[in-house]
Amino acid sequence: MTFRRLLPSLTILSLAALSLAQQTSDQAGTHPAQPKPKSDFGHWIGIDAGLYYPTNSVIRDVYGTGVKLGISPVTHIRNDNWHLDGDLSLISDDHNGNKLFILPVNAAFERAFGPEDGASQPFIRISAGAVYNDHTFDVPTNEVPGIAHPGLPPATSHFSNKTVGADAAIEVGTVLSRKLRLSARYNLFSKSDGFDFSGFTFSVQYSAFRY
Repeated sequence: MTFRRLLPSLTILSLAALSLAQQTSDQAGTHPAQPKPKSDFGHWIGIDAGLYYPTNSVIRDVYGTGVKLGISPVTHIRNDNWHLDGDLSLISDDHNGNKLFILPVNAAFERAFGPEDGASQPFIRISAGAVYNDHTFDVPTNEVPGIAHPGLPPATSHFSNKTVGADAAIEVGTVLSRKLRLSARYNLFSKSDGFDFSGFTFSVQYSAFRY
């Protein structure tokens, strides 16, 4: 699965979400605001799934487009201030024997915008923390950082390691029907084995359980 093939679908999904958010904002001026039920505010456990697109060409050639899965605490907040929350997700891929498992564990600041009584609310989320990286892959030797020389004969280098590093991320999206979130996110990971695993994730999250 390549990002180029997925891009039209992701673009249509993003435009639909933005269109729905705009319609909600337009309607807010003609209808009296109705307070969102208190049961929708508070702390929830969200289940999310999506796609991981590495920005580094070497990692992208090795893994293609990966899968993002996650279970994260979600707080349905009012839109008048920033809120501190936790963020836990994972990225996993197994492509032609090349395996990848990335687990970012972050603290996040989030703020929602738009009318609280609307069917949708845009939001922004900024987070930072630690990341666990477990990878196994083969890559042409002339693509290995630090030893790439055009004159090298064809060869393959094998990498397998488990590392802990740093992560910073920014995420934007919209909340639909109060429990469904569509978002795009960029994770900036510290390098592991000299390779940059940073990339974009496009995900859908559902608030499933309240606590």
